[in-house]
Amino acid sequence: MQLRPELFAHIPQERRATKSPEEQLQLVMQLTENGKKPIPGVGWLKGNGYSGLNSWLSKHPEVVEKYGQDRLRAGWQTPEEQLQLVMQLTENGKKPIPSVGWLQGNGYSGLNTWLYKHPKVVEKYGRDRLRAGRRTSEEQLQLVMQLTENGKKPIPGVGWLIGNGYSGLNAWLRKHPEVVEKYGQDRAGGRTSEEQLQLVMQLTENGKKPIPHRQWLCGNGYTGLDSWLRKHPEVVEKYGQDRLRAGRRTSEEQLQLVMQLTENGKKPIPGVGWLIGNGYSALDAWLRKHPEVVEKYGQNRLRAGGRVAV
Repeated sequence: MQLRPELFAHIPQERRATKSPEEQLQLVMQLTENGKKPIPGVGWLKGNGYSGLNSWLSKHPEVVEKYGQDRLRAGWQTPEEQLQLVMQLTENGKKPIPSVGWLQGNGYSGLNTWLYKHPKVVEKYGRDRLRAGRRTSEEQLQLVMQLTENGKKPIPGVGWLIGNGYSGLNAWLRKHPEVVEKYGQDRAGGRTSEEQLQLVMQLTENGKKPIPHRQWLCGNGYTGLDSWLRKHPEVVEKYGQDRLRAGRRTSEEQLQLVMQLTENGKKPIPGVGWLIGNGYSALDAWLRKHPEVVEKYGQNRLRAGGRVAV
């Protein structure tokens, strides 16, 4: 609560301002490629940082009526639209309907619910059960062969399996250690120092580039390597580590990142929503303390929530 706002008058403040109708329409034109295709569905808008636009459209149905809106993934499909979506996903019946996990993870929860109510559709087109969580031993072995490229490489590590929707396979493997013994498994969380160093060499392309930053490591299944590196700072010192998105950048690094994102000033800095949603929260915070940088390069406000300086 600001009891004495005059004390902060010398500090540039930010406030959220609603986009003007002109900006919203400009955004609609961008998303529809100047009216060549319909406005994306509600689910897509919310999931990709356009909640503000979605709210505005709900108050301006005449815009939706003019440009149309993709309802295939919006959760309000008619049976005809659901069947049309099934045909798209199965490439006109050439392959089975994706599994439950894939549908839910890719924004097709509405279709998944509809399919439960229409088992005849599943019966007609078939369904990919390899990632559905209820596989037979034959299907589990088939999946192992896929993931190992017919035994050419080991089974992915436990963290990778769980993080990529293969929890069922992971549980099955624990009950069938003979399969792991036969094909081997990436021991991401229990590597020897030699294995960790070998992994570092792979990720750095034999020292040609720095070790990826911690966020990338943790987000891509290398949590064990990240923990090991923190215990072996001499390895980081030798090969270097990408700090551009690690949250502790110097002003020079922040400016370097700005130049990367703007392609050396050819385009504006991405909007606040994009920065936060893509792991650049620290850069966003730094930019708020350095409004002169935003003033120099400009910033895309279409997805920024309409923040303007007072």
